[in-house]
Amino acid sequence: MANIPNHRIPDRAMQFAPFAALKGYYETVRKQERITQPKKELGDEEAKIISDTLNTLRVVMPFSFGL
Repeated sequence: MANIPNHRIPDRAMQFAPFAALKGYYETVRKQERITQPKKELGDEEAKIISDTLNTLRVVMPFSFGL
């Protein structure tokens, strides 16, 4: 710190302190990320339909899924 004799180390460190340019922004984003509807549980028949559809797609397009 010999090059900057007028600045003490703690004073210089303050210039690198975090700066909140948008106060309240991150809190607002976190509130928007919350799930507002409960998770829907699939019935056995619905789960089978989805599974069969995905399996059909894997047979038709095997390379698209990286398999």
